[in-house]
Amino acid sequence: MSDEANVIEETKKPRGKFSIARAVAGLGLLLLAVAAGIFIVKQWKAQDKREEARIASPMAPTATASGSSGVPEQAVKARVWKCGMHPEVVRDEPGECPICRMELLPDPPFAATEEWTPVATPAAMPETVKTPETVKTPEQVKAPESGQTLTQKSAGKTLWTCSMHPQVIREEPGDCPICHMKLTPLNAAMGEGGKGMNEGAGDGHTSGTSFMIDPAMVQNMGVRTAVVVRGSVKRTIRAVGYLAEVEPNIHEINLRVSGWVTKIYANADGLHVHKGAPLFELYSPELRLAIAELINAQHAFAGLPGLAGAPGNGEAATQAGARLRNASAEKLRTLGLDDEQIAAFAKLESPPQTIVIKSPISGHVLDKIVFEGSAVKAGERVMRIVDHTTLWLNTQVFERQLPLVHVGEAVSVKFESSPEATVEGKVVFIHPHLDMETRTAQVRLEIPNESMTLRPGMYARATIHGDDVTSMTMAPREAVIDTGERQLAIVAREGGHFESRTVTLGEEGNDGMVAILSGLEAGEKVVTSGQFLLDSESRTREAIQKFLGERRETVKANQ
Repeated sequence: MSDEANVIEETKKPRGKFSIARAVAGLGLLLLAVAAGIFIVKQWKAQDKREEARIASPMAPTATASGSSGVPEQAVKARVWKCGMHPEVVRDEPGECPICRMELLPDPPFAATEEWTPVATPAAMPETVKTPETVKTPEQVKAPESGQTLTQKSAGKTLWTCSMHPQVIREEPGDCPICHMKLTPLNAAMGEGGKGMNEGAGDGHTSGTSFMIDPAMVQNMGVRTAVVVRGSVKRTIRAVGYLAEVEPNIHEINLRVSGWVTKIYANADGLHVHKGAPLFELYSPELRLAIAELINAQHAFAGLPGLAGAPGNGEAATQAGARLRNASAEKLRTLGLDDEQIAAFAKLESPPQTIVIKSPISGHVLDKIVFEGSAVKAGERVMRIVDHTTLWLNTQVFERQLPLVHVGEAVSVKFESSPEATVEGKVVFIHPHLDMETRTAQVRLEIPNESMTLRPGMYARATIHGDDVTSMTMAPREAVIDTGERQLAIVAREGGHFESRTVTLGEEGNDGMVAILSGLEAGEKVVTSGQFLLDSESRTREAIQKFLGERRETVKANQ
């Protein structure tokens, strides 16, 4: 029997015992995993119960002199205790949340006439969070020695608060019961905060609101100030644009006769030609006949024999020859020849085979559409010649800046090709229409280009110099905060005092200064950096002051 047959025979043998053993082993592993899971769940539940018992133990109500708990008996019976972050945690007694370790809050909250003094270990709960809704406020708790309230007792003393939770106020240093950060000192006298800078007359606040901040805190904020001065506003308008050809400097070469181009001299676009330089040679039967008429008229005027029409050189023959010559010359001018060419043709004995067409101006050849052998018709454009000694810079100026731009004003222009060089120009045209999409108008500048270094299509940045406005109250632009409805500035005074004012802005200069029409005076100091931090601090102090005022009103109502 071959090897292949042996392999096939081996694969056909039954493997029942092996399959059963494997299935039994897999079932055993599955049962073991289930048992381990049940054990882990039981351990977790037991641990949770022990944790709850440990938390509930230190929070047990303490006995008072009358033998009752610190929490009123009717409150314990009628309330449950919940976690503000995890509502699923509900307890019958005060304590901590087993998930986030925050203090459980009563549900429903205590009334103003009730007291709640939870007992907690320092490690588990350093201090009690006191809020007007859920906790007896310090004004409502009488000091046992003198009968005064905490607020009355702490008048003139340093209070301690949390920078992250300003509603937490303590008479002694410690940790915040919410975020466990160190409490910072808060002088009660400095709780008199200013109103926020962005609050207007609609909600009871007006411009000129004053507030005070500790100078040390001002230094930590990095507040910087600048002095309001009297000066002039340098009015400049910055714009960008592209160079373009000057339209009056564009000359089109049109033929007034039909013919054929036999030879071309300006044979490439962009070629620079001078005035009077040959452009191409044209063969035109019509033009040859006109030149022949001129030659014949010239011979008659000179009195050659047989051409005068009468014997001798009489007065009438001379006048007739002159009129004939002048009419022939005028016909050639009408066909596009200049006086120099006409005078040269009049001296010939016979008309030339081709006529040279010359350039009327100096410039660059553009849009050449003919080649040697091309047929041309009268009225067709052969090429264009553009003078680039002067170029236009078409810029876009915003509509609010248009009143500052006038025709003839000086302009400084810089180009990407030579950023270190500045070219001087002037405003030659202001477009009367406005682009409704960009809210800009085209302002055309004239730029000299005698050196031919500038080319149409170049990108340029232009600065238009307007007239300066003198004797204005000036302040740095960064000192003004634009709220959308009004502009505000913060005036810095001595001793950490600040005042927010509404200002009216004038024109803005190019040196970072802006004219102040009202609201500030020369010599005053304005904040240029850290305004929003000052606003936040003033709002925080205002909130604290309102919070303390509500406490005082509650104490008066309960007394």
